Amino acid sequence: MGVAPQTLWTWKRRYEAEGPKGLEPKGLGRPKGSGAGSRLAGPVKDAVDFYKAADIFALPSLYEPFSNSCLEAMASGLPVVTTRSNGASEIITDGVNGAVLEDPLDADSLAARISLFLDAGKRRRAGEAARIEAGKHTIERNVGEFLKVIEDAVEENRRRSAGGGGQGVVE
Repeated sequence: MGVAPQTLWTWKRRYEAEGPKGLEPKGLGRPKGSGAGSRLAGPVKDAVDFYKAADIFALPSLYEPFSNSCLEAMASGLPVVTTRSNGASEIITDGVNGAVLEDPLDADSLAARISLFLDAGKRRRAGEAARIEAGKHTIERNVGEFLKVIEDAVEENRRRSAGGGGQGVVE
């Protein structure tokens, strides 16, 4: 799975990535009670090894139309914790294949949502549910649905133009 360069922040017990020094986000550290190491990995071209090494994927975005990294993490079998302002939240069933935060700036809520998946059994079940959900969202489906929207808009434009019902949408 090839992905665009991105910056990954990972909390891991089994794996720590060394990243650029001095770039750690202020106020972030280890999840309470986890003993997990955390490092800012910096830009990476291929995140597959990070997904394999991770237990949980968290992306508390202020805004994302639809984060592909959330879909990739789900496809890799990770429960995803993200925000309502990330379009990917629409495919997350809270507590089943991940968790959704209402306020991306609420650190206590983020910690609580991550904590839902600290139990290995629950994390494994949520990861499998995430993998199944991600499998429903293929590029072929995405393209097909996008083309359907365009075809519907063109058809609506033809109906309006034929009936003299106002301006068309597409010329």
